[in-house]
Amino acid sequence: MLPIQNGHYPPYQKQEGSEGKEEESVSERSGLSEEVSYLDNHKILKGRAKDSPIPPHYFNWFVNLSIFRQYAALAGKETQAKIELAVLNAYGKAASLSKTDSATLGIQSSPIVPQDSSYHRSVRNLLLSRVHLAYEEKMGVPFYEFVLIDSPLIAEVFERQWPAPDGLNLKIGSKRQFGELIDHLLLKAQSDKFPDQDSKILIDISSYLHKTADKISDMSDIAFDFEQIVYAKLKRFGEKYPDIEQAEVGDKLLAKLQLIAWVNYEGEHVLLIPKFVQPPEKRVPQEIKGFLTEKVLSRHGSFYGDVREIQACSGFVLSPDKAKRAWLRISDLDEILETLDLPKTLLATKGPSVPTVCKRWSDFLKEPLIDKFRALQNEEAPYLRVLPEATFKLLEGLEAEKIDKIFRAEGLGDLLQISYFRLFNAMQEAILHKDDIIIFSNQIDLIHQEVQSLLAIAAPHGKKEFASSTFNTLCWGADPIIPADLNPRAHLKPSAMHCLASVLSGIEEEKKTNKLKVAVAQDCYYNEAKNPLSFAKTHEIFVLPANFVNEKSSSLQDIGALDLFVTEFHHNILHDVQDYQRVDVLGQVKKLVQDKLVAEQFTVVIDTTVDLEKSLNIKNFLADDAIKNLIANGRLNVVFVRSAQKFDMLGLDNYYGGIVITINDGAHFKRFNRRMDLPEDQVEGLSYQGLTHLQKYSGSSRDSYREEIMENTQKLYRMLPEKAIFQEGTTNPMQISAINDERIFFLDIKFPGHPKTMAVFQKLFVQYAKDNKLPLTSRPSFSFINSSLTAMSSPHGDKLRLNVGMEKVTVLKSYAKFFKRVQKVLTLTKKELKRGNTDDLLASRLQQFDTRRL
Repeated sequence: MLPIQNGHYPPYQKQEGSEGKEEESVSERSGLSEEVSYLDNHKILKGRAKDSPIPPHYFNWFVNLSIFRQYAALAGKETQAKIELAVLNAYGKAASLSKTDSATLGIQSSPIVPQDSSYHRSVRNLLLSRVHLAYEEKMGVPFYEFVLIDSPLIAEVFERQWPAPDGLNLKIGSKRQFGELIDHLLLKAQSDKFPDQDSKILIDISSYLHKTADKISDMSDIAFDFEQIVYAKLKRFGEKYPDIEQAEVGDKLLAKLQLIAWVNYEGEHVLLIPKFVQPPEKRVPQEIKGFLTEKVLSRHGSFYGDVREIQACSGFVLSPDKAKRAWLRISDLDEILETLDLPKTLLATKGPSVPTVCKRWSDFLKEPLIDKFRALQNEEAPYLRVLPEATFKLLEGLEAEKIDKIFRAEGLGDLLQISYFRLFNAMQEAILHKDDIIIFSNQIDLIHQEVQSLLAIAAPHGKKEFASSTFNTLCWGADPIIPADLNPRAHLKPSAMHCLASVLSGIEEEKKTNKLKVAVAQDCYYNEAKNPLSFAKTHEIFVLPANFVNEKSSSLQDIGALDLFVTEFHHNILHDVQDYQRVDVLGQVKKLVQDKLVAEQFTVVIDTTVDLEKSLNIKNFLADDAIKNLIANGRLNVVFVRSAQKFDMLGLDNYYGGIVITINDGAHFKRFNRRMDLPEDQVEGLSYQGLTHLQKYSGSSRDSYREEIMENTQKLYRMLPEKAIFQEGTTNPMQISAINDERIFFLDIKFPGHPKTMAVFQKLFVQYAKDNKLPLTSRPSFSFINSSLTAMSSPHGDKLRLNVGMEKVTVLKSYAKFFKRVQKVLTLTKKELKRGNTDDLLASRLQQFDTRRL
């Protein structure tokens, strides 16, 4: 075994017979002249003398870059593409870590378009904006006239939100057909029959574009030609009906028209949305100016925003790994680095060859250091009890996938030797720094990054392995969660929101209509967060009271026969909930059936993101005789959905997806199952490989990870001052929602009527963590290895969410100490208060105490 020395990496091996050509090409590609300098404190990385020094929290990313670029230069075209994508994906996260948190705490992260505390689905995704700019330049299409789309299946969402009026065919293949459509719409307008308010008429001219255009940028010229047809039709319409209210026709019809076209550019799905009927003033014929109202002329920006919002909330935004793949399809790695002003580093180490660290992967797993690393599971800290053993299982899985043979076949044996070295080095550092959760987590992340890179290049997992691995986990063994005879189906889709969008499409396919009756439980994530149901105007949607199981039957009769019911076993954070309790989903479904409020065939979607994978809730639900009979008789279609993020990735957040498990009688839900099976509706690439590997090899580790975080949340909750916990009638300024559910993993903190006090509290909490060296970040989302504090805004009122991590109990006690001190200040100040602004005084008093002296 190669000796472990922190900060030192094996030298690059020049291949026999290369005569220096490969090494020279690497230097040339790096743009390095004779004037080079070290860019890091370890003197491991070199770059041009003019390059800026590399911040310590980006060190591991640049080491990755330096190693992989050397081997990319030697690889074939296909393998080179995989290597370059692996470089860009390293340390990528769905929920980005702020640059401040990363630098302050020393958490290793990626310099690829770093963005402070943003979520990848956000319409303000800076990475996607940079990719968008690159496509704008390559395609010659203006930035706001196209959108990169994960899948053209988003058209199903558009059809729900903006259905074609009167069942019109809006797919246009000729100018004549387009003119006839405009004539029809104007004739309806003359009869005062306009499309529904806030609707859009999406005129799809994809077939016309493909028949007539030489390049994608011709879309603007085609839009201009179609615009002239509209003007001519408006002119004749105005002449024929001189008394028509032109502004009304403009606002109620023309403002709803939008041309679109679907194209594939360099393997990426692109939706073109050109400006249409938005001419400069000098191009507007005098006779039709009355039609072109401000609403008509300004509509493009709002339509573009609507498309982006639907895309984000329905799960059709390119995930970061797909966005980087899209970028590499039109630029090479060096071009991207230059665009981002990142140095093209090389390793400064020299040597004649790469030493052999291990001959085979099996030898690597037998090294004594591996046993020492695994032994950390016997330590007290929650993160140590779970992460070393979980990580080992993933490494062990690489032997089963014959990763060493794949790399030798690719001619990348030396690259694998470097991986062995980095893995050993990371394990040694993890053992040495086991008591420092940040340093330890950095080493765990490095190991997972190595696994990720190996999977990205080898791609060992076949298309059916995710489903089969899911069944092995849930359906087999001594105590299965899902009986195998129920014939469950499993899919991996881009996100949980995308899962729900696909379920809606599947039900529409089964029912042969996109006019469904849908109910959502009131205290449910899908009733509060924007999601595919928020963009489903063709559906009739009902919100059922939180306690409707106890309602009289007559109070629910007006909802009719439901096609779909959406609920959850345990709550994610909700805006109006003061007491988090487990949901009686079985009682809900049986109540709907008993009161005859469901269609002959109906679907229930149950979100299980906040639960164990091997959930007793799922087991008990499916074990109920009434449920079993409904499934067997072809009446009930059960769909379990969960977001495959932090919990499924052991807090590392490096893949993207949503897991959906469907249970129904296949003979009665053929069309639904066929829609869910569509190949173009499944995750592929790196996220598929990574999530399949986790599903196949992590065993019970992911549930152990969940349980440790949930148990830590309960521990901290029990340490809080009693007065701060919400009770009916409380007037306490700080109100933390009560938790009566063992699966909750966050504290819901509100300051009703005291926004200034809340702002001071948040600032002080962050400062307290910094002063006391507590591993707190401000990352969005939840369930990371260390705790995070985020602010949440809504029309219901602002709140803070403390997402508890896997820290030691001493850290939890430190957080509890802060809450107790804050509560003491609030209580004393309220006693003193005679009159005046409570919020101002409380905020002022909180600002006075020193977080360093707590």
